[in-house]
Amino acid sequence: KRQPLCTLFSRYTVGSIVEGTNITDSDCDLLFIWENVTICQNVEEVSRNDGATFVMERSNCPPGYTRLRLVEKQTAKEKILIGGETIEDIVEKTNEGKYLSNTKVIECYARYTREKGRNLNIERNGPCVKSMNVDMAQGFKLCKITKEGNQWLDMMDSSKMERLWPSPLVIEKIKKLNCHVVSVGGSDQHIPGYSLNWRLSYTLWERELVFSFHDAQFFCFLYMKILNRKKLNEICQD
Repeated sequence: KRQPLCTLFSRYTVGSIVEGTNITDSDCDLLFIWENVTICQNVEEVSRNDGATFVMERSNCPPGYTRLRLVEKQTAKEKILIGGETIEDIVEKTNEGKYLSNTKVIECYARYTREKGRNLNIERNGPCVKSMNVDMAQGFKLCKITKEGNQWLDMMDSSKMERLWPSPLVIEKIKKLNCHVVSVGGSDQHIPGYSLNWRLSYTLWERELVFSFHDAQFFCFLYMKILNRKKLNEICQD
């Protein structure tokens, strides 16, 4: 039986459209967070989580990236994720274990979307599934905030340093938001073993910071995006 979309994913609108900085020809960016998979930073966190669980392995990855090793559980193997596919359909076997494959995850979501008949014009666009002018990124929720995230929050602690922006209210709101790992592709393909690499993402944090911009910050941000789109991309796509 096909599960409704709301039980399979949490969907967030991200990028320029939700920020109010969309330029001509900007795509609509959506982030789909799979609800049936959890990412832990160490094995101590695993026992507290049911279902399909992966542990981060960052030692052989570039900064800001991680590989995700499957924690073997019989219930996880049998758990249906989307469209009748199980956890075994989105992992890649190596000598070190089974790792979550961003290529297989993207292909799995593309198949699911085609089967639902929403739009037959589905293709891969870098780290996303693209349909018309909509880019759909795939990601997974972390059990806890990363070390880097906690370091940033500590730096923003208003009790240690007085600052006008971001306000303590914004920081308190960010503390309640999740961190994620998201699929990679496009310019990330030069990274060895990139199909098993996942990028740490603070997209929801960044979105709140943009929402809290005052006018001068917002227009500086907008002008930098225009400069990147109109000038810098002509010099180097990356």
